[in-house]
Amino acid sequence: MESGSFVGAARRLGVPRPTLRRRLEALETEVGVPLLVRTRSGSTPTEAGRALAARGTELLRDAAALVAAVRESGDEPRGELRMVLPVGTPPMFVGQLMTVMRNRYPKVTVRLRTADDPVAALEDEVDVAIAFGTHQPGGRWVSMEIFTVRQWLVASEAYLARAGRPASLEELHGHELLAWVAPREDPGRWQLRSGGTLDVIPALSSPDIHLLRQVAAAGLGIAFVPDAMLPDAGPTLVPVLEQEVGTERPMQVVVPAAMEGIPRIRALLRELRAMRAAFESRNGGR
Repeated sequence: MESGSFVGAARRLGVPRPTLRRRLEALETEVGVPLLVRTRSGSTPTEAGRALAARGTELLRDAAALVAAVRESGDEPRGELRMVLPVGTPPMFVGQLMTVMRNRYPKVTVRLRTADDPVAALEDEVDVAIAFGTHQPGGRWVSMEIFTVRQWLVASEAYLARAGRPASLEELHGHELLAWVAPREDPGRWQLRSGGTLDVIPALSSPDIHLLRQVAAAGLGIAFVPDAMLPDAGPTLVPVLEQEVGTERPMQVVVPAAMEGIPRIRALLRELRAMRAAFESRNGGR
């Protein structure tokens, strides 16, 4: 399914094509239904093939996680921790987390990448996802809320001095607007404190939170972005229409349930809980 043909799959797996065909035919005989439709241009999965592949991927991942959990049970945290974070996660947050992990768990290495939708990336050889929202993939997962962050309008003082500070929702339409692209959401519909939405046409949309904050700090517009309440690296951003536009977003960590007992996963969750407690203490329980 992933390679699109027997030739590509055989090359990827390092087995002869006839061997791969025999294995697939044996599997189809066992389940009693066709799993692939073969054509001259390649192979496509049947509905049964897609169902078997999706469930089989979950079972193989859970089995591997279970073996790892048993093998490493009681050991000190070690091994590779594969993490995915939202695009544009504040560098200070990443730096703080990595510093703690490396100092306290020197036998743990981290492979870190970013994604527009981190939870969706859990299906792709990732152990842990940190993401905004409460969405979870299918299957057996454990989630923990780390922070609740605000999403609101911010701009630089220089931009507001030049373009004017909007005093109403109507006046926003006369400004350069920058929008965060949240997973499965329309960046042109902004949440209002009253519970409704405001339709806008952003001059710039991006899933990269840090990029949008930097563009706003450069004086190029008003940005609707999540705010971890960490200091900005450049010019200070100030709120705009904070009583009218904004929402609260949970930030969660999601791991496969079968991996929750692995020492390096437990260590990460422990440090994230400590960071949450420090964050709440610093921000008055928020």
